[in-house]
Amino acid sequence: MNFLKTNSILKQISTRAISKFIRPESTFVNPARNVNPAYEEALKIIDNYHNKCLENIKKLESQLKDCASSEERESIERQILVQSVESERHFNEVKWNARNRNFDLSKPVYRALKEEAFRKRPLEVVMQRAYQMFVIPDLIDPSKFESASAQLDLTFDSLQDDPIESGIIIQAEKVVNPPKINFIPFHTDSKLYTILLVDPDSPDQQSQSFKQKCHFAACNVPFDIYNNKYDPETMGEVAISYIPPHPEDGTKIHRYVYLVLKQGKNGNVQINPSDIPKTIETRSFCEKLDLSPVAVTFFRSEWDPSVDLIHTNILKETPPRFGSYAFPKKTPKN
Repeated sequence: MNFLKTNSILKQISTRAISKFIRPESTFVNPARNVNPAYEEALKIIDNYHNKCLENIKKLESQLKDCASSEERESIERQILVQSVESERHFNEVKWNARNRNFDLSKPVYRALKEEAFRKRPLEVVMQRAYQMFVIPDLIDPSKFESASAQLDLTFDSLQDDPIESGIIIQAEKVVNPPKINFIPFHTDSKLYTILLVDPDSPDQQSQSFKQKCHFAACNVPFDIYNNKYDPETMGEVAISYIPPHPEDGTKIHRYVYLVLKQGKNGNVQINPSDIPKTIETRSFCEKLDLSPVAVTFFRSEWDPSVDLIHTNILKETPPRFGSYAFPKKTPKN
């Protein structure tokens, strides 16, 4: 039986025979054995497939000892990794954990399943919204960013526990405090990244147009698949401290875009925090400092009376007004 045919059968088994016998538990519990003949046959096929993958790994490891070039070695190592993932991906416990988002990223099989889960739906949503709402090309050069290669999630304590969906509208008062940033690059070696939060819809009175305002910036942040939760106290250097979103009265809805950019030479070059300006032209900035976008997500916000309190109490400034009004605007009480 060839590899593709076996894989197809295993997927059918996973969705039919096996899933019926896995109960919804907070921790994995093996289904009862010797109850359903079809289930027992399914386990035999999975076990045979597992053993076949282990045999393939032994053969590849033998070839690895004799390979001469680094390219050949890398190719064999990739094949070993693929076989290692295949040998475990159809196990009951692995599939249960994946369905319940319990990904032990120290194990290759869970790293692979996590990336597959990201590429199925979340990636499609974030890229669709980024194009639909003109984050691309306003902030990102589409010729240098065909698709996100890493997963970027934002979680605000004032909202639900789950990461926000890209492009949603959030009241400014809900995002006064910075989010928790979870960035999963799907590589095991540590690389340096820059994180930006940019508002491309900030009004520019002088030009009677818009300017891009940087609301947060951190550089030289080391990330890998094991260290994927951003901690501003211990990771990298904060160039611009978090400025709460404050869409001005009289302006239209603002986009607040988080970008993660890989630093030069494949994430091995440090940059100077002072090189990151508060008023930024993101595309030219990335080109100047050799930064490559790898992940994006964003939310939108618009003025409401609570925004004036952000200007007054946090930014320590008089709330600005844009446009003409037939009647005086009321300022909310503190």
